[in-house]
Amino acid sequence: MNSRSSSIFWTTLFTSMAILVYEVALTRVFSVILNYHFVFVVISFALLGLGLGSMAQGLWFRGLSRFRTLRLWLFIAGAFSFPVSGVLLVSLPLTAGVDFSHLGFYIYLGIATVPFMFAGINLAWIFQTWTDRAAVLYAGDLIGAAIGAVGAWFLLEHVSGLGAVMGSGMVAGIGVLIFTLGRHITPIRGVAVLLGTGVLFLGSFLTIVPEIPIGQDTDKDLYRMGKSGLSPEIVDSRWSAFGRTDLVKDSHSPHELALYVDGAAGTPMIHVDSTMNQKTKLQIISRWALQYFPYSFLPENEKESAYIIGPGGGKDVLIARSTGVKQITAVEVNPDMVELVRDHSDFNGGIYAEGDQLDIMIGEGRQVLRNSDSTYDIISLALPITKSRRSYESYALTEDYLFTVEAFQEYFDHMTQEGRVMILAHGETEVLRLVSTALRAFELNGIENTTAMKHFYAVSDGMMALLVIKKQPFTRQEVSNRHQLVEKFQLHKPVAYFPYLEQEQLHMMFPGEQHIETPMFQQAMMDIGTGRFKSEVAFMDYPMDVSPVTDNQPFFYDFKKGLPGTLTILFIIFAILLGLIIYQTKIRISAQFAAVRSGFPGKTFIASVTILGLAFMMGELSLFQKIVPYFRHPSIALTVTLVVLLTGTGIGSWVSQRFRESNLLNTLRIAAVAIGVLFFGFRMIFPLVDTLSMEAGRLVLIAWLFLTGLPLGTPFPTLLRFLHREDRQDIVPYAWGINGVASVTGSVFAVILAKWFGWNFVLVFAGIAYLSLAVVFTRLRNLIPRTLNSDADDAGPLVSKPEADVAEIPLNA
Repeated sequence: MNSRSSSIFWTTLFTSMAILVYEVALTRVFSVILNYHFVFVVISFALLGLGLGSMAQGLWFRGLSRFRTLRLWLFIAGAFSFPVSGVLLVSLPLTAGVDFSHLGFYIYLGIATVPFMFAGINLAWIFQTWTDRAAVLYAGDLIGAAIGAVGAWFLLEHVSGLGAVMGSGMVAGIGVLIFTLGRHITPIRGVAVLLGTGVLFLGSFLTIVPEIPIGQDTDKDLYRMGKSGLSPEIVDSRWSAFGRTDLVKDSHSPHELALYVDGAAGTPMIHVDSTMNQKTKLQIISRWALQYFPYSFLPENEKESAYIIGPGGGKDVLIARSTGVKQITAVEVNPDMVELVRDHSDFNGGIYAEGDQLDIMIGEGRQVLRNSDSTYDIISLALPITKSRRSYESYALTEDYLFTVEAFQEYFDHMTQEGRVMILAHGETEVLRLVSTALRAFELNGIENTTAMKHFYAVSDGMMALLVIKKQPFTRQEVSNRHQLVEKFQLHKPVAYFPYLEQEQLHMMFPGEQHIETPMFQQAMMDIGTGRFKSEVAFMDYPMDVSPVTDNQPFFYDFKKGLPGTLTILFIIFAILLGLIIYQTKIRISAQFAAVRSGFPGKTFIASVTILGLAFMMGELSLFQKIVPYFRHPSIALTVTLVVLLTGTGIGSWVSQRFRESNLLNTLRIAAVAIGVLFFGFRMIFPLVDTLSMEAGRLVLIAWLFLTGLPLGTPFPTLLRFLHREDRQDIVPYAWGINGVASVTGSVFAVILAKWFGWNFVLVFAGIAYLSLAVVFTRLRNLIPRTLNSDADDAGPLVSKPEADVAEIPLNA
């Protein structure tokens, strides 16, 4: 490459890197401001900006050769749009706009989309101008995104969510500086952009830029505390790739601090002091009496060891230790939680000080357990939900994987013979889904529903509910002992169940001397326990969806029957937009080339880029979703899978530049078939991976992911080179636009299919889509009977056909 060619490559790389850093950072910012499922909405709309920007390049900016400096200013505006959008998002008083009915929500959408639109305009121009080198430039685009994935993780770990947004602007500023240097433009403008974005980035260290506000939503516990008259004060705060973790003090609870992730799902840090009087200790303990309940009946030989998933602020460790558990292993997914607890050991009595009796580990609880050979008397999960958005690849929460059929089978495998799982849940609906899922796990182990119900009991304290599942059936004596205490303290509502006992009616008195009778035990569970109904029938009439959850369909916390309204609305909007863009592209192709040469297969080409965008995103998301559970920590897992896949696609794209122009359509067919076969191969190797050690399994998955990436990076740049061969460079922005909008539509469609049929089906569907592309590419080849000289693909310098005057004339002339 000459200096001009190299500058365009590096400009593409840094622009793509900035987009990825901004996208990941945006998920973290919006996870604080919004509810987690609306993060999915905003990011989806924002990504539309890439496609819309590409369309804008084709419709309005294709003639910029008449305005020599305007192209440079588009790159400059794009660089500054990253930090400016970040500051606006956290500065404007819009945090109440968290759904489709609020104007603020749409303002969020607009602000978040602007940087993507500038990037779409600029990248579409680059690929339109140097279409003959599309594969090399696309490799730069993909490798830049891979580096951006690592950069985003690094910035989130060491700065903050908003700091990472500022950092994306600085990365884009480097791209602008390279652009000016490579095009012989006085570099003062590029230096000014880099300095300006650098100052904003440094502002995130010096707190010149504002702090991210907690969203005004009742699901945000920290916001709800302030609205209820309490006086929360943030005494310590940490940022990482996991999210923002705040340590909060409330004057009404002097013996307790609370830890929140992105303002939600608080976990207590309890004051432990040797000088504390007995009355105060009892008051503190009484608040968590429901968790003490199952420990109080265990003999010493059943309290040898406990495995605690999600100990948070240390309350679960304190309860286990105070009830006589001898050896405790606690696994916390959020490293900042552990760090904050240890930093405030003077308050909590050093609850996380490791020693002979306590082992604290960082990771995803289920994966750490899977990789262990130990068995435990107690496996404890107390409200393990963060209501936080830590990724952008799906609609599910990380915690969903803790409560699947496969998870329960792993818990059973890691229990001692008298071991049990203790799960603290939010209410009846969660308990019923847990029961439904655990029953399916028992069925797979050969235990039918009626017998399996002897392994359960459930009690409640009026707000929360406790479900205990024992590896061996409870005896009648064990049930009797526990039920006596339940009767004494009326621990029946919102849900209660004990095997062997008959249903009774509770007499309850309400204000106004209204007297009603209500069942003591949950009726559906009673019907299953007595053999009246199977679980599928017993829960059929329940108003919420409590069907079993699997790793293939990991949506435990989605209890609404049918699709969530947000997914339906998104899919309709994106499908309409995709249809409009396809229609507009068809009109433009017909209008622009009717006078040049008839016969260009516009419909077939449009079908190619549309299916390609849909299939690529569906395959990518299903691969992420299937691979992430095999890693110890979700943030690292997503970074690794992104880097491996994007690096593989980048290398594949780079190599495809060497393919001869006379063989482009054959290359497309071969690549499509290879991708389809590799996707099907993924579906087949997962059972093999499950038989390997965790380390070996990860290596196999990473290797197969990289192998899949090689052909995955070939089709789109090859289609762009095909346009160059056919002298159709003006179609490039439309191809980018359709592909971008189809990709976002594919992400929503992938989640919909996953909720209906599971991620395995999505992966297979994506494979079939790529195989169908081979048929489409064959039709494309047949519609263009063209014989080229075998030397037509001589590697030459980057040159511009549609905008040669822009490529050759300095923009500051």
